Amino acid sequence: MTDQPEWECVANIGDMNPIDHGGKFILVDKTGRYDPEMEVLEKEYNRRNSWMVWRFTMEPHTYINGVLSDNPHHPDKPVWYADDIADVARSCDKEPQELIDALCSDNPRERAEGYYCLFTCLSADNFDSCPLTLDREEVEERYADEPYNVEV
Repeated sequence: MTDQPEWECVANIGDMNPIDHGGKFILVDKTGRYDPEMEVLEKEYNRRNSWMVWRFTMEPHTYINGVLSDNPHHPDKPVWYADDIADVARSCDKEPQELIDALCSDNPRERAEGYYCLFTCLSADNFDSCPLTLDREEVEERYADEPYNVEV
């Protein structure tokens, strides 16, 4: 039997009022078995009582001999967006090496900054193709409890 993760929210790199203005939660497994995850909460401004929630794993990257990879078994195989990394970095007002360094970081917060840049530039569906759609009551219920503990 595989140990189940015990998620802890270590940071919100979004707004201090994430329900009304968007949250970017960094979740770390306290057991250490699973890679950190990011959960992005955004209010749908074209719909009155609707929020979208995307959640995805922030896999560590490597950058060896000029190859950006997210495959620990084949670091010579580039990640699918490797050719776009310079354009993505510019879109986020970063240098390409800054973005690469963030994606390769062992620090979940630094890695989250890199992943959020990818998320905003490369279509959210590439990171979570089945996001949740929640109403206000569901959002308040979800984020009031562990691991988030957002004041509502």
